[in-house]
Amino acid sequence: MARVGLTKLTFSICLWQLCFEINVNMAPADGGPSENLNLEIIDFIQNLGSCWRCAIRFTRERKPEAYQRKLVEFKLEPEEKLLKASPCVICLGLVQDHFIKEVFIDEVCQQVLKFDCDSATFSCMVSLPVAIMLREQAVWFLLTEKFPDLLSKNLKIDYVTSLKDVWKFVFTEALEKKLNKQLEHSSSPFQIHISILYKDEISECGALVDICPEKFKHRYNRTRVYREGIFTRNAAQSVLSGLSAEDFQKYYTLKLPNVSAHYGPVQCSHNSIHIAGRYQKFSRKLCQTPWLIEGEKHMDTSIQELICKHLEPFFKTQSVKFSSSGREDVDVRTLGRGRPFAIELTDPHRTIFTQDQITQLQNVINNSTDAIQIRDLQAVTKEQLSVLKQGEEEKTKIYRALCVTLDGSTPTEEDLAKINDITELVLMQKTPLRVLHRRPLAVRPRTVHEMKATLLDDRPGHFILRLKTQAGTYIKEFVHGDFNRTVPNLCILLGRAIDIVALDVDAVELDWPPVIAIQT
Repeated sequence: MARVGLTKLTFSICLWQLCFEINVNMAPADGGPSENLNLEIIDFIQNLGSCWRCAIRFTRERKPEAYQRKLVEFKLEPEEKLLKASPCVICLGLVQDHFIKEVFIDEVCQQVLKFDCDSATFSCMVSLPVAIMLREQAVWFLLTEKFPDLLSKNLKIDYVTSLKDVWKFVFTEALEKKLNKQLEHSSSPFQIHISILYKDEISECGALVDICPEKFKHRYNRTRVYREGIFTRNAAQSVLSGLSAEDFQKYYTLKLPNVSAHYGPVQCSHNSIHIAGRYQKFSRKLCQTPWLIEGEKHMDTSIQELICKHLEPFFKTQSVKFSSSGREDVDVRTLGRGRPFAIELTDPHRTIFTQDQITQLQNVINNSTDAIQIRDLQAVTKEQLSVLKQGEEEKTKIYRALCVTLDGSTPTEEDLAKINDITELVLMQKTPLRVLHRRPLAVRPRTVHEMKATLLDDRPGHFILRLKTQAGTYIKEFVHGDFNRTVPNLCILLGRAIDIVALDVDAVELDWPPVIAIQT
């Protein structure tokens, strides 16, 4: 018995010595307790069954070095007795020296290393059991009851230093060393999410249901919404917020845990990388993105696939999102400088690269097919993508259409002069019949800024129509009228039935992304 008393006294002396060595400022200006009271708080909380780190958390100690020392170095107990120690009544052993094992960090790091991300930095997020919130709240109420005259009534549970922060204080150095990466608390694009699990989570959190049954009764039947469990931190916070000690203690009693918390799945993710460029399309049998009908591909390949099948292995990503400044029909070519596009590479594992490597990728893509060519391939930021979105409404396009009169007659120069003099012609275009199955029925005003028709001497009844139009104009429907769903149309302007034989996009007047100078 004397041995146990001596051990406890020695432990307290060592803890107080540690606080003195790191020059802990225990007199916060927000109404917190004094230094002497902090020592009383530490002793009181430890007597509840807390580890020393959780004890000084309740003094609002914020300095990382305060938590990074291991007081197990001062232990006087035999090793076999230490192994029988109960998990901390607050953190469930998570930051308790007796339960910290290097193998835990090794297991976490092994799962991270399997992700094989080359990022030089990482951010770490820890998901804690909700039961810890209940235990912290229980200790806080006991503490305020023990020292009612000394602790300010204005202090709340958030006065306590976050257990997540303490976990990072304790384990950051080991993680950085084993992962060979630098921790950035919030700004790293590479995130590691570590889940901490607790066997008795559901039984202990049952107190929340007893306190506020209305909050949880509907959750039991909504398993698809609450796949991670009905007890979330937000739900617990809403129940505990404003709850009095008397009401809380009716339903929850602090007890020593039977088991410690343990590490669960580790999830890794990296922010998306965005690659932009311009593509030219030379084929009249190529869609922009995979054409799926009832889950089956309708065409062998697409512009997206021709580009992304080279980007995906380079960036080690399995998911992409393709977007562009508008899109052409399958049978329409895109010439000139091409159409601006952007590709979002989600969760890439390769994140460090140079512009020269991207240019080499561009060359590989261009050498792999005759159907398309790309240029100005480069990495862009997510914010820069707004230019592409804005261009959908604001840009203009230049088209070249091969048209034919259905009666075989050839328009005269006078006929063509009528349309060549027209500028800023406003069309009223009802949703075309050919896209009505996938676009809502509406009448959209669109402007043809200018147009010029040229006869083809070697092809009677044929002429070339060049147009500069507002984005979103249906050119085919302007030519043949679509049963007068587009008015005015070329048939009305020329007074005869006209159809379109072929269509090219000669220019998308959006100066994005920036031109990349190719060094030769």
